[in-house]
Amino acid sequence: MKQQLPENVVPAGTPRPAAPGPKARASLLYRLLYYPLRRLLLWLFRVRVIGSEHVPAGNYIIAANHLNWVDPFVLLAVLPLEPRTYFIGRRSEVYKSWIRRLVLWAVGGVIPVEPGRGAGAEWSLRDALAVLKQGGVVGIFPEGQVAPEEGRLLPFQRGVGFLAARSGLPVVPIALSGCKELYQGKEITVVIGAPMYVEAGPRMGARDEALVARLQEAMAALLPPYQEPPVTRKRLRFLTKLLG
Repeated sequence: MKQQLPENVVPAGTPRPAAPGPKARASLLYRLLYYPLRRLLLWLFRVRVIGSEHVPAGNYIIAANHLNWVDPFVLLAVLPLEPRTYFIGRRSEVYKSWIRRLVLWAVGGVIPVEPGRGAGAEWSLRDALAVLKQGGVVGIFPEGQVAPEEGRLLPFQRGVGFLAARSGLPVVPIALSGCKELYQGKEITVVIGAPMYVEAGPRMGARDEALVARLQEAMAALLPPYQEPPVTRKRLRFLTKLLG
């Protein structure tokens, strides 16, 4: 029997046209920094990627679980250079240390968000929506904060539903594992799920929340069972809190 899809959801794998625009292109400075930093990250950690064939053509929305400061850098390393990816980050966390400010000055690609449900949060999401309309990829951590342990998802916030409903772009669920504690040679697993689509509209209401619920279920299914690998010596353990 053919599986019936939820309302307003297009089957995964539906082709999407590429969305060219100024936000899709990586600047020269970003390109110069991207390749050496990517090589450094892949030297420090053993990154395993599952499901890379699910990354759509054109731009999209990333929804990933959040374990540590390294999460967005891992995603940048395993996803295509273009369309360029911009991450939504809590303003108080993004700018809390000089080293973070230095990295963001050099790399860019962050959309600061104000926590809560007020006007500040909505305007920040509208900034993200503008990036999507100009061809960029937007990454969001729907939990809204760092999870306390591996393999556990906190309740998702509705921001990802807002972006999906108003852009009409696919949401790609990505499950990260192994990022909580970092050291040289640590295995990090990235599982990319099939994209989820929702019909665009100005106000989604209950359907907005339904998308978020389906997304959390999909990500929970993607998370692999986590077991701390047996390691006799953990080198460079300061990496865990390097930008924390």
